[in-house]
Amino acid sequence: MASQKYCVALFTNNQFLVKDLTSVGIFIRRKLFGGQLSSGIHYLGNPNFNESRFNLGYSLLVEKNVRIGIATNIWHFGFREKEANTALLTFSPSMAYTLNGLRCGVHIKNIGVSKASHQILQESIAFGIGYKKQNIQILTEIEKFTSRSLLPKVALLYQFHEDFSIQYGITLKRFNQHIGIAFTSTNIRYELAFYHQTVLGNSSAISVMYSE
Repeated sequence: MASQKYCVALFTNNQFLVKDLTSVGIFIRRKLFGGQLSSGIHYLGNPNFNESRFNLGYSLLVEKNVRIGIATNIWHFGFREKEANTALLTFSPSMAYTLNGLRCGVHIKNIGVSKASHQILQESIAFGIGYKKQNIQILTEIEKFTSRSLLPKVALLYQFHEDFSIQYGITLKRFNQHIGIAFTSTNIRYELAFYHQTVLGNSSAISVMYSE
């Protein structure tokens, strides 16, 4: 990924197979000044309630094994009652460390959300550790939202071939499950994922990424 000059990705996520909860977006990343500049647009909802976000981020390798990043997010929440519309500006710093097959990182999401806006958006902090040995990767993450308990996650990824992989993961506290496959053809990567939430049901997601 570090050798890529740029990439463009399109994605859609159909939450719980409900049309009004389907999100769509585009993501772009390219090399710039020794680091990576990224931007994206995301939209979800309908005329009664919708959520849109624009983000702009930059990451840089500051040491051989250390990468830091910062993203600015502009959120807009639209409601049927226009006077309730809300716009928010948040920031999301991150840092990652890699050593051989070990990778760990921390990501603080949505710094700047006021208490009055917690019903629609919350700050969170996530710690992740991953380890890769040959064709197998073990991925773990613990995320803490402002007004929720810890959310631990674990996933196992198996690389059948350099162009094909499969992943299975669970959210331990809620026992939500997901399975995903990814395959690459020339410069295009396709990803397909299915999620099962024990209360609300099934979801699906698709993304297509072109890189060079």
